Amino acid sequence: MSHESIAQLSNLTGIGRETVARKVRGLKYEDGPRGAKLYNTVEALPKLYISDNEQVIDLNQARAHLATRQTEKIELDMELRRGDYVVRSEVRDAIIAMLTAFRAKMLGLPTKAVPQLKVAKDGVEQEQIILELVHDALKELRDLDILDPGGSGPTGGVSGGSGATAKVNRK
Repeated sequence: MSHESIAQLSNLTGIGRETVARKVRGLKYEDGPRGAKLYNTVEALPKLYISDNEQVIDLNQARAHLATRQTEKIELDMELRRGDYVVRSEVRDAIIAMLTAFRAKMLGLPTKAVPQLKVAKDGVEQEQIILELVHDALKELRDLDILDPGGSGPTGGVSGGSGATAKVNRK
């Protein structure tokens, strides 16, 4: 017989914590770590799957749903460990860093171009100089390794706050 907390039941079933707490109210529980109330899953799962019109879902169906959710959670954990997912805030921070570097390069372009343009013989040569400087900036942008520039994770150690994940297509 398994015992789970409200948070664990919520994570495993996909039902909100408030709903879980409301539906298991009145059930016997055991005291768990840090004041958690641990509910017997054999008693709690049927309560969680009673709909608003009080129709009980089959206990086997509830167990199958729970097993499916547990499997999905394990698969997500494995994908996170493999690096198939990265935290969204880390991706956002890496893109901001990349665009900031590119912006700085583009804003420095006129300063770099002026001396070269002064010695250019005609408009075609001036155009070639500008085109070469723009291509250099684009090459630098292309060469930025936003997924592992510092060798310490998806953004070289840039920390984020949301904890949400995004799938990464690594080829």
